[in-house]
Amino acid sequence: GTFHTREFGYQAPVSLVSRLRWGVYLLGFIVPISLIAWVLHAGVVGPVILATLSAFIGVTIERWLFFVEARHSVNLYHGRQRV
Repeated sequence: GTFHTREFGYQAPVSLVSRLRWGVYLLGFIVPISLIAWVLHAGVVGPVILATLSAFIGVTIERWLFFVEARHSVNLYHGRQRV
């Protein structure tokens, strides 16, 4: 193994990726939209911070998943092709 294969060759278990995808939908979209709807309906300002934090966590998980699932050219060059 080289530096590039160690750095770009990370693979997560399928069950973890599946659970994290659900986390992205929940924390990145459902929770923030629900909290913003609550703010607009009730006029309470406090949940805006929770909505922002939840969206940030959801986007961070999505970015991590993007790099875990990516087909880096280093991996393709070293023979690990995925269909």
